[in-house]
Amino acid sequence: MGDCVREGKGAKPEPEVATPTKTYAEIKAEIAAKRAKAATAISEASAKADAELAAEVAKPTVITKPVLSPLLPGFEKLPEAPKPPSGATELERLTYPPGLLGHATNHAFHSTDLPDRQLALWGAKAGLGKILDRKLITPKNGSTVAYDLLLAATGAGKEAAIQFALLLLRSVGPGYEKLFRGRMLASVQAIEDLIRLAELLHRDR
Repeated sequence: MGDCVREGKGAKPEPEVATPTKTYAEIKAEIAAKRAKAATAISEASAKADAELAAEVAKPTVITKPVLSPLLPGFEKLPEAPKPPSGATELERLTYPPGLLGHATNHAFHSTDLPDRQLALWGAKAGLGKILDRKLITPKNGSTVAYDLLLAATGAGKEAAIQFALLLLRSVGPGYEKLFRGRMLASVQAIEDLIRLAELLHRDR
């Protein structure tokens, strides 16, 4: 009788075994569905992040930090360039460009004995354009090359405009003025001599 368990007050009830409401296949399918949903969410988030990154890369680079000028330190603090006078013609208005080019044009205009705003604009544009030509890249990764043609009557002040362009180049550093080429065509006679030379070379062939 010692090995027998007597049912009475001190006896513990046996625990009830829960009957599964889902089969193994159903549970497995549910887990697979949750994993697929999570994978889809991760994929969508990754695609969205990639699209946002691609959009940021496609945007043009905007430099917000002021860049010091090689000509005048702190040129971004310069006052506004001179404005055309009231009653100026459309052609005269073109000789009053904004920004640093306008200041350079004004300086060239007031630093010659033969002031001419069109020639002053040519000298300023030729000098500043040459300074920047290797620092600018076209949309197709090409550099910029400018051919500045200056035509004016004898004694109009062409040499002063050319000298101002060279002055701008010298202000950047020694040797920069050597980048200014094509100065041998300074007169109509020079152009005629070049044409005659080309004709002679063509005949020799």
